[in-house]
Formats: sequence, C-alpha cells, structure tokens
Amino acid sequence: MPVKSNFAAGNILTASDTNTYLTNGGLVYVTQTLVSSGSATSVSFNGCFTSTYDNYRIIIDSFQPSVAARGLNLRLRVGGVDTATNYVYAFRGLYVDGTTADNFSNAATFYDTSVYNSTNTIAIGSAAIDVFNPARTDRTFFSNNSSLYNAQFGCRFGIGEQNDSTAFDGFTLLLSGTGNITTLRCRVYGYRQA
Repeated sequence: MPVKSNFAAGNILTASDTNTYLTNGGLVYVTQTLVSSGSATSVSFNGCFTSTYDNYRIIIDSFQPSVAARGLNLRLRVGGVDTATNYVYAFRGLYVDGTTADNFSNAATFYDTSVYNSTNTIAIGSAAIDVFNPARTDRTFFSNNSSLYNAQFGCRFGIGEQNDSTAFDGFTLLLSGTGNITTLRCRVYGYRQA
C-alpha cells in the first residue's frame, strides 16, 4: 500500500504508514549514564557523536553536587581527550528566592551548561542542551535551557560555540568548582535526518 501523504476523515493509518512516519522524525536514543556514587568530578561520553546525525540533544536530570553553588561545564572531546580552549558562551536567567526575583546574565570564554544547584546541596538541576554539527569539521554551536529547585527556583537560557574547525566525537560534563557530583543522569539523543 502506498504511503499516504495527506490524511482526511475516514482514512486508515496502517502499520506500514506508521513505520514510515516513525522513521522520518523525532529523536533517536544514543547512550546514557547515571552517576550515583558521589565520587566523580566529571563524566565523559566517547564516540556518541558520529556522521549518523548532524545534531544532538543532551538531557541532564537529577544533578546534585556535593558542594553548594556548583554547576556543570561542557567540553567537547576527540579520541577520548577533552578540548579545553576556544569556547564562548552567554546566558540569561531568572532566579527567585522567596518573594524576590533577580535577572542575571553572564558571558565568558568557557562553555557553561548553566545547570546550577543554587545555594545548597539539596536542589536538583536539569537541562536540555542542543549540540549542532559536532561531528563536522566546522564550528560547533550549543543552546541550552536549564532549571533547578530547592526552597527557591531558577532557570537559565544560554548559547555557546566552540570555534575550532574540528570534528568532535564526544563530550565531558565537569563540575564548575571543587567537590564531587553526588547524582547525575544524562541521556544523549540524535535528531533524525529526515
């Protein structure tokens, strides 16, 4: 049966139609990790960026550091080695503690995923990071949305870039300061090409 390009009332969606539509859109799971030992200061992913997908989404949830006010930074990797230079980023956000809301912004030369734990080690932080064309020999761009909550809540929206014309095959999430990662769950997905 040919695939229907337009559906109207009374049309029947067949198994072959469904498989075709599922093949042509959405995210595809690539890999994941869970840190729960409380002894790691960074988590690395090797070989997760390939020519199979142009763009990727990294989902971070359940992030907790052992020391207050710590976040996660992102570095790209090639062959199991981090690239630590030629990053730029900027972010804006909103932080609410009790009845006061504060806007904040920052820009620097190191890409920061902005998944912060606020003022204590009880908070849970989460983020969705899109990475554009990491496996191509070109600049790699990022965008991210993050949020956290304990007795107060906050959110950050950021953009970043790695300026080397390098094809990267992985990344590292590392703590922004002293301490350890108490908990971190991270999943990587590829955007389908269709």
